[in-house]
Amino acid sequence: MLHTALRRELHSPSQLVLGHVERYRMTVLAALKRLPGLSHFGARRIVGLLRDLCRAGDLERGTLFHHQAYFHLPRRNECETTEQPELPDYRRGPLSETAKIRNYAILAFCCLGHVPRFRLTKPELLAHFPALNRPGLPLN
Repeated sequence: MLHTALRRELHSPSQLVLGHVERYRMTVLAALKRLPGLSHFGARRIVGLLRDLCRAGDLERGTLFHHQAYFHLPRRNECETTEQPELPDYRRGPLSETAKIRNYAILAFCCLGHVPRFRLTKPELLAHFPALNRPGLPLN
């Protein structure tokens, strides 16, 4: 039920990538190659899309481990206004080493395994599993 609802929405490739990064707080090229809306894209096209998003200031690049890059949402400027609800500032910007490990593990489990899974956001968790809502506990 949840999977079909998520797949029905039609978005541009840029919106798919930004929504994916918003859901997992980060992404890597291997995860984007498997993303349902981008699976028909070649690696060069995805790299170009990431480069364009970084140039536009919608994404930033960081080092995950060794020479492996990851992408995350940048911190907001003070003068930046938007009509869409934004993530709080603590969910944006470069990740600490501990946050990199935790979020990459979730990303790998959900997006790089044999069975595709989706990390639930707080509103999705509340809508589908209200009994699991415990304020103050991490969503992981």
